[in-house]
Amino acid sequence: MNKYALALLVVASSTAHADFYGGLSANRFDAEIIEDIKVQGSSWGGEIGYSHNPYIAAELRAAPPWIGISVDANGLDVDIDGYSYSVVVVPSYPITDKVSIYGIAGILVQKVEVKYLDTTASGDDEDGLYGIGVNYNLGTNYVRMEVTRNVEGNMSGMALGLGMRF
Repeated sequence: MNKYALALLVVASSTAHADFYGGLSANRFDAEIIEDIKVQGSSWGGEIGYSHNPYIAAELRAAPPWIGISVDANGLDVDIDGYSYSVVVVPSYPITDKVSIYGIAGILVQKVEVKYLDTTASGDDEDGLYGIGVNYNLGTNYVRMEVTRNVEGNMSGMALGLGMRF
């Protein structure tokens, strides 16, 4: 076998798994988004990603504009407007044909405005994001559950999602 055929075989085998995927998730979060204002709430989000092989992927994640989401902030019912998005690398390790565990590492960007009665406070932030999760494959679909935290330590979350490879 000549060296060109071998190189072609290596490239073909490394991209045999390559695929795009996307999904939606339900998220639960705890955050101190503005100094001394602790927030707990729920939202939904989505991701699109590209997996080059079973061991590494890159994703763009977003939580769409939160408009008037009511959450508990220091015991008060407040409204939140804002958004967040992140770009992450997702290293993964298949445990079985259906189950894999993965890590999350990337950048989180968020902008939040908190309203209570006639008072409004806002803030924006860029921070590192990390986490772990488990993925259960259902053929071309998948279910994932994960926990994340920002590097600053003022935000953590859990997500349960459903997605599809295409």
